[in-house]
Amino acid sequence: MWISGASKAIILSGTLARAALVDLTKANRREPLLDLPDCSGAGFEGGNPLPDDSKVAFTLSPAALASQYNVIPNDGQDDTAGLQQAITAMNSQSVPSGTYRLIQLPAGAYTIFY
Repeated sequence: MWISGASKAIILSGTLARAALVDLTKANRREPLLDLPDCSGAGFEGGNPLPDDSKVAFTLSPAALASQYNVIPNDGQDDTAGLQQAITAMNSQSVPSGTYRLIQLPAGAYTIFY
């Protein structure tokens, strides 16, 4: 991930996709050390395993992301509004309890301003 302080842009890359290969669950935590903040509850639902694909109830494909929201990797364009619109639209999709919505971001760089 690259962050520019001057323009406050974030470029997301395929590096983030590889982070899913790391064990981020409670099982990979050490005991808290004195004088250090306890961050053992950080992560998905306090360190629970990430949901697998069987829990995905609705998926927004890379093609739909590009055609409907103009979120395209490596185009050098601001993807902030399009990605926010996609997230808002996904949140409006009714899904069964215990399932999730998935936005598939293809590998590449995305420009997001904050």
